[in-house]
Amino acid sequence: MGKKRGVLVWHRRDLRIDDNSLYWEREGGDADVLYYSAYVFECRDFARRRSIATPSWDVSYTGPHAAACLIRAVASLRRSLRALGGDLIVREGDAETQIPLLAASLGVDEVRWHDEPGADEAKTSARVRSRVLQGRCGVRVELGCTLFHPEDLPLPGEWKRLAHPNQTSGSKKSKKKSAAPAARSASWAHKLANMPRVMGEWRRAVRSKASPRSCLATRLNVDGKLRVSGADPGGIPSLEKLMRPAIGSASCPPLFGLDQKTIIEIIEKRIPPALVACTEESAHARLATFLKDGHAHTSERNVADTKVNGSSKLSIPLALGCISPRQVYHAAQESGEGARWLATHMEMRDFFIYSALAAGPLLFRRKGWKPVAPQKRAKWENASDHSAKWLQWATGRTGFAFPDAAMRQLARSGYCSNRARQNALSLLVHDLCIDWRAGAELFQWLLCDHDVSANWGNWQYFSGVGADPKRRHYRVVSQALKFDPSGEYVKAWLPELRQADDDDPEAPFLPYINPPVVEYASQLTWADRKKFGPHFFNK
Repeated sequence: MGKKRGVLVWHRRDLRIDDNSLYWEREGGDADVLYYSAYVFECRDFARRRSIATPSWDVSYTGPHAAACLIRAVASLRRSLRALGGDLIVREGDAETQIPLLAASLGVDEVRWHDEPGADEAKTSARVRSRVLQGRCGVRVELGCTLFHPEDLPLPGEWKRLAHPNQTSGSKKSKKKSAAPAARSASWAHKLANMPRVMGEWRRAVRSKASPRSCLATRLNVDGKLRVSGADPGGIPSLEKLMRPAIGSASCPPLFGLDQKTIIEIIEKRIPPALVACTEESAHARLATFLKDGHAHTSERNVADTKVNGSSKLSIPLALGCISPRQVYHAAQESGEGARWLATHMEMRDFFIYSALAAGPLLFRRKGWKPVAPQKRAKWENASDHSAKWLQWATGRTGFAFPDAAMRQLARSGYCSNRARQNALSLLVHDLCIDWRAGAELFQWLLCDHDVSANWGNWQYFSGVGADPKRRHYRVVSQALKFDPSGEYVKAWLPELRQADDDDPEAPFLPYINPPVVEYASQLTWADRKKFGPHFFNK
């Protein structure tokens, strides 16, 4: 019997065993393998760095809410691997040092990991690849966070035809040959060349070419193949330790333009959002409950989310990779017509992931990446030049209840609904005219479900420098009247409004701080101004 091949699986944002291709041997490959598993808490994810939007400020990548969820997910994965006869080796530092050292000490034949969207993530992957190959060890890098497999996507020369099937090219036939399949080593920018920038066109093209693949039963595949290394398994760092760089010292530049007291308060007073599913087991339990109990059929996804089952609450496990988009997609498809919107959301999520991969570092430019409808708009200013207005917005004290409730909920729990996020974004970008990237950086740190592609892609989208052909300038008072008509949401997060007289239904929609950060009337649509009259908007 020959020597079994050793494989080191480096987990990143794929903290699961099932439907994880890193624990699956390709067709025709050697199935006689032994798996070792590792995770690295990378110092750079928690360290301070210079803001790209406001260079005089520091920012940090992972905040207390996401870090707390990450700790739970890593601990859960370790327990799952141990139950199957393996273990999860945990290290702190930088992956380009720790992973090659582990590969050498374990004597493995191959190291595997998943690519991730994001410029820093791509640089880390490239550095690890280089160091591992220098050690004469093989590498296998795949993409494990998408619904559609990258090899199933249209070729560069097919996108336009598939996105616009009824569009004729004229009487003359094009002599341009279809592009050949992209090489496995080609960059994402090359692989995704000509990809449509409008989401609907992208989905149409992909649907006509591919279907989501079946899930991989990797939990069954690893039976008897997981191994415990002789190396120290390592400890999982505490939240307090991971947050020390963010707190910093009095001499440090302000983090996100906020004082040290505010940062400490965010860290120490955090509360977990409702139904936190940040382990593989709890993610599948949440998915089953949401679908089988009929919540998916009755959820009101467009309102300010005040109900526990108002949305799927799967954004955290999807961001951490505790559950795969294919698992969500297939479960939703099998649950009937009323739940298929969840499958559609997995397609939309893919659009932002592949857009981020194609954009690379251009995702973080102020002018965006390939904006669909570039328009002449107000010049964005640096947040540091308007620090008073920035602080009002960032701490939820603009005087407009709807976006303020969103920012306070985000600071306390790491979560707020999509509708609430969009209103906070609109106020910052379109009314305060502050660089959208400052908001994206703060959201990145505050969100418990932060995902590079979703966060930065949506900030571009709603700022008008991304994939949206429309200009979405929300009037936050009118939005509150429509999506939180009873004021239930704003009263939940703004103590100032909890004592509002129930006999005064207008109270949650009037400025509770005077003067508000911008003119009150500017936050009502023309139709609402006409409907409610001067007595309402001349406040």
